[in-house]
Amino acid sequence: LTDISVMDLIQLNCQNKKQGLLTITHDDLQGQLYFLEGNVVHAAVENLEGKEAVYKILNWETGAFNFEADVKPEKTTY
Repeated sequence: LTDISVMDLIQLNCQNKKQGLLTITHDDLQGQLYFLEGNVVHAAVENLEGKEAVYKILNWETGAFNFEADVKPEKTTY
């Protein structure tokens, strides 16, 4: 995340209308952002879901990320 921000990752997935799971690891936390047709439809980190989870993940400035295409969310919270 030092070379690309979380916001940039979200925008890239939205612009490209991606479907899948973006997992972001920061320290000992793991956040999950699910995309359908380029839209975030579910987010989770710790005990947070939806917008609260997105806001927490957006504040992370360090960490690593992985995108898995065609992974569908277990539910919709955003």
